[in-house]
Amino acid sequence: MRFLKIPLFLFFVICQISTVRAQLDSLKQELNTAAGETRIDILNKIAFTFGYSNVDSARKYAVLAQQEAGHLNYEEGLLDSWLNLGYAYFDEGQTDTAIVIIKKLIGTAQQQKYIDPEMEAYLALGIMFDDKKKLDSAAWAYRQMIVLGKTHDKIQKTTAAIGNLGNLYRQQGLYDLAIAQYVEAAELNLEQGYDHKQANYLSNVGAVYLETEDYEKACEYSGKAYELIKDTDYTRAKWYARTGLCLALSNLGRFEEAEAGFSEILEEAKALNDVYQIPTSLHNLADTYNDSERYDEALVFCLEALERFEALESKGAIVQTHTLLCLIYGNLNQEKKGLAHCDIALEMAQANNLSSTLLDIYKIQSEVEALANQFEPAYHTRLLYENIKDEQLGKQKEKNIAALNTKFETREKELEIKVQQEKLEAQDQRISQQRTIQLLSLIVLIFVGGMAFLIWRNAKKQRQINKQLYEQKEVIEKTSKERETLLKEIHHRVKNNLQVISSLLSMQSRQMEEGEAKSAVREGQSRIKSMSLIHQKLYNQDELSRINMKEYIDELSGFLFNSFKPGDKIKQIVESEDILLDVDTAVPIGLIINELISNALKYAFLHAEEGQISISLKNLGNGCQLQVADTGHGLPEGFDQKQSMGMRLVHILVDQLNGELQIDQSKGTLFTIFFDDKRAA
Repeated sequence: MRFLKIPLFLFFVICQISTVRAQLDSLKQELNTAAGETRIDILNKIAFTFGYSNVDSARKYAVLAQQEAGHLNYEEGLLDSWLNLGYAYFDEGQTDTAIVIIKKLIGTAQQQKYIDPEMEAYLALGIMFDDKKKLDSAAWAYRQMIVLGKTHDKIQKTTAAIGNLGNLYRQQGLYDLAIAQYVEAAELNLEQGYDHKQANYLSNVGAVYLETEDYEKACEYSGKAYELIKDTDYTRAKWYARTGLCLALSNLGRFEEAEAGFSEILEEAKALNDVYQIPTSLHNLADTYNDSERYDEALVFCLEALERFEALESKGAIVQTHTLLCLIYGNLNQEKKGLAHCDIALEMAQANNLSSTLLDIYKIQSEVEALANQFEPAYHTRLLYENIKDEQLGKQKEKNIAALNTKFETREKELEIKVQQEKLEAQDQRISQQRTIQLLSLIVLIFVGGMAFLIWRNAKKQRQINKQLYEQKEVIEKTSKERETLLKEIHHRVKNNLQVISSLLSMQSRQMEEGEAKSAVREGQSRIKSMSLIHQKLYNQDELSRINMKEYIDELSGFLFNSFKPGDKIKQIVESEDILLDVDTAVPIGLIINELISNALKYAFLHAEEGQISISLKNLGNGCQLQVADTGHGLPEGFDQKQSMGMRLVHILVDQLNGELQIDQSKGTLFTIFFDDKRAA
């Protein structure tokens, strides 16, 4: 198994720093003789270049550019200086300040109609939102840049946002979407003639396939990238592509080819004295030697890699190298030394919030502890590993449920379209037959006297036609019933899958102590139950495309009251009209009701006083109105809806419905949601 290779993005990004010094020297020479707007442009270039290595110098030159651009009323230079200031604050860790500066830049650029600065600002904003883990906001910023670039035919600039959007999808585990973005960026660079950038995006595709353990595909795409640029001067792009290729080869058990590739990269890096690529290649060679059971050689290379990474203070790489050393020492029957390295890796990972490495550390630590006959510590370490793994599997299950719903909805719509097409074809056939009958009847009337024989033959033909129509009708009815059965089975399976997940969460919660984690698991159960009820009702009724919301709300509220057991003092009132909504609308409505009733039962009546919770759903003619109200204490003073997971989910679901949310706290708390659904009846 392979889990300790240095990530491709890590060495590809840090290697860029080695070109900075030469660029800065050249720019400073130009600055000595420059004046006016040209001088301001050079100041901005220096500020941007310093961003790779020295934040203070980057801000210093950005401020100089800002001051001189202000004196000359040079708008574009001023906007560029704001961009560099924003990046300087971002690199210093003051991301909120950076975002304020970048938003100001965007507003000014829009007013002055400067497209390039606006695009660069959206790119920066996406990077900053990504750093704050606001992935939806980051995706929005990248899409704004993409729209601007395609609208104004600035395709080359657009590829950066397309690639970064792929990175966002990749972080979320949406690998198909990530690959689609990388492929689009590669194709655009191919059209523009940028082979090295095309190769980088193909390498990214290979990296995604490495993460998903599709090593054949990883080998294919990394190999394509390497072939594009192996004879060019784009050294780091070549290393990036070839490293991906060697990682794939190593995972396919083709160790000699992988070793040869890593060794050539190492020789090239040493010739160029590349301080970042050298330890990266040493580490990857050590891991390859370890996998091919050449442990002594692996140890030599790994120790040298660690020494070089420590000199660079590259914390993520140091953690991974300590972890690899633990494994190598374990294979050399020096378990005590190995576990010491695991302890260092674990301490660094926790201190520097490197949570993505914990799974590898715990797995290898448990294996080495077992080799050292420390079975009880090995058991506990393995338990930590399994807990993290279960957490990741849980997130993957949520993604699988979303994918299942999407596939089901698509299949349902396809079936509806096909049934409608068959009905139209049958109708056209009946109309055609009727016209034939009318024509034959007219002929009979004209030739009544002498055409008795023809009348007899026509009657016989008519009987045959009727028989065919009857047989076709039976076939259509049989097909319709089969499709109905299929849809019911799909709903039944979705409901069962949701119930299985709910049961798993229930079992997990029973093993947990009371607290936020257990509460979160229970909230997840109730959300799953709200979706499961919809599929259960679709399975149990003849109408397969729409939900009777009155019945659904009655069952959902009853379930929630039964789950929270508030007692007789808290009453529920449901006033819903017989409204039919399709699944696309019913699921968000159910989740909203689940969140609002759950929150009311948990927080509105803290001292067990009497009260009531009411739910109302009305058809207003031009849309629908949902109200959830309680007579409790109301929302706490200073309540921040953005910090509440439940309220954030409610806002997201209201946006999904293209609806409007109003909150009234004059008497208890009243949530009113207006949404327009033309399919409501």
